[in-house]
Amino acid sequence: MKTEPTPIITRFIETMNGQDSAAFLTCFTPGAIVHDEGHSHQGHVEIQAWIEKAWASYQPHVELREIITTGPDTVFAGEVSGSFDGSPIVLRHHLTVADGLIVELRIAP
Repeated sequence: MKTEPTPIITRFIETMNGQDSAAFLTCFTPGAIVHDEGHSHQGHVEIQAWIEKAWASYQPHVELREIITTGPDTVFAGEVSGSFDGSPIVLRHHLTVADGLIVELRIAP
């Protein structure tokens, strides 16, 4: 298991915690898809709407806990805290990565 985060994990967490949607979107391909809480969000416009709503509603903050796999299928466990029931919670972030960008993201317990 690799102990150092890949550049995309580092950038994802930094931009997530920085709550800068323009910077956050640079982690994703234009046609990327995000699956979270039973919903899918595809493309930069939908991903931006999803993350801005999450920031406004929950003020989520992610701390890296474990890198599970790296490569085209990257998985890391992040402790997510914020203003939501059950905070903090450890969530697995499953990233499909191509050319250093996220093509697909699945967030699950």
